[in-house]
Amino acid sequence: MSTYAPTIRFQQRALPGAVGFRAVTSSALMLWIPLALVAVSIYGIEHDTAFSSVDNRFGEEGIDLAKDVAGSSLARELGVIAIGALGGLLLFKLSAKPVNVDWRQMFLIAALCSWLIVSALWAEDAALSLKRSLLPVLLIIGALGIAKHLQPRQICLFTAILTGGFLLLGIAAEIAQGSFLLGSNYRFSGTLHPNNQGVNCAALCLASICLWSQSGTERRGLQHTFWLLTFIVGLAFLMLTQSRTSAIAVAMALLACFALGAPRSRKFMAAAILAPVVVLLATYLLTTDHGSELMLDAVEMGRAEDTGEVTTLTGRIPIWDKVLGDVAERPISGYGYGAFWTTERVVRYTRLLNWEFNHAHSAYLETMLNAGAIGLALGLLIAARALWSAAHSFIAASDSGYLFIVAVIVLALVHGVLDSNFVTVGFAPLLGMLCISAAALHCKSAIDEPIPASTSEDVRPKSDARQAFQRIG
Repeated sequence: MSTYAPTIRFQQRALPGAVGFRAVTSSALMLWIPLALVAVSIYGIEHDTAFSSVDNRFGEEGIDLAKDVAGSSLARELGVIAIGALGGLLLFKLSAKPVNVDWRQMFLIAALCSWLIVSALWAEDAALSLKRSLLPVLLIIGALGIAKHLQPRQICLFTAILTGGFLLLGIAAEIAQGSFLLGSNYRFSGTLHPNNQGVNCAALCLASICLWSQSGTERRGLQHTFWLLTFIVGLAFLMLTQSRTSAIAVAMALLACFALGAPRSRKFMAAAILAPVVVLLATYLLTTDHGSELMLDAVEMGRAEDTGEVTTLTGRIPIWDKVLGDVAERPISGYGYGAFWTTERVVRYTRLLNWEFNHAHSAYLETMLNAGAIGLALGLLIAARALWSAAHSFIAASDSGYLFIVAVIVLALVHGVLDSNFVTVGFAPLLGMLCISAAALHCKSAIDEPIPASTSEDVRPKSDARQAFQRIG
């Protein structure tokens, strides 16, 4: 193991295409081909240049959510089908590197998929619920297929390229529309709603900081600088989206990375320095008028128009109050996947709260509506097991790819408290399932058989389970 470790220690492993942009090989093709297809599919699912328009700043004007929930988007369906088909093909293709399947995790994933499909049986519109339940199942299949052929660090690079590309596309769209950095209430949107763009920028921050850490220990000077600059750019545009939920979630994810990856001496030093600073700062903010104003400004993140809604979490508390009443009626099974938000319910909620919306603004409550306590419990078990596996794999193998998995899962768990992005169809749930799939297919190897730092090739014997998984098809 390298003795040069300014922040976090990592093993010296050469992974084709994992950090650098190398020559095209069969392994690299498993990165670039899925990347291109996923980029096109995700763009069709949730991107729109209307979001960058000055007249339609957030792409919401002219959209009737009451009608939207009753119909379906052809682009969304084709995009999800393409990702699912790609995953199915990749699952049957022999992988270049061995995998070691965590069959307990795979059982939980299969159980969740089955429960989502079965939930259509008690939905008000069984056919619509069955159709919608296939969308997350296809995303899961796509994630498993891609993760089978990519090591965790390659998934980190996959994410950085994808989110970086979407960010550049969004900047170009706003420049073309003449809306870039324009207006007193400006929020960076690009080709996404600012809240979705916040998730995109948060993922870019986490991927780039993990690649920066790895490139530093492998003495890759130019790459080290490049990924640090990428992190700074991603963080800057995350702040420009003014997405408070994403900002809080990425801060917690970075804190988790530091807590897991930093040497113990640095943790104690950081705690010794920060603890008194935090106490003094909190005392000032809570006991002085000027401090209270500063705290309010920080919470608003430049969104002064939301001042009156800060105490209700931008209108979420009234929504949760109503949703909890509906959850109590079907707490175990839920209403069937995608079956709760009907036209009638959207209209009724709009009249009650004077705000049109079609999701619960909380991943946990949205899951309870879709799949009940059983679905929520399965989802949390899957996330918790992946988090545990990735954390122990990082400790065993010192590979930043596992640290990235930890960061994304923490991001999703924290973000899910205040928004539903990670349980709706789009980039966020695909990213979460990619990381969970990587944990299910690769973490067991790192925990069971950590590779010495001097090992440059994978010389581990294949287990029976690993051979069986590679022989599929």
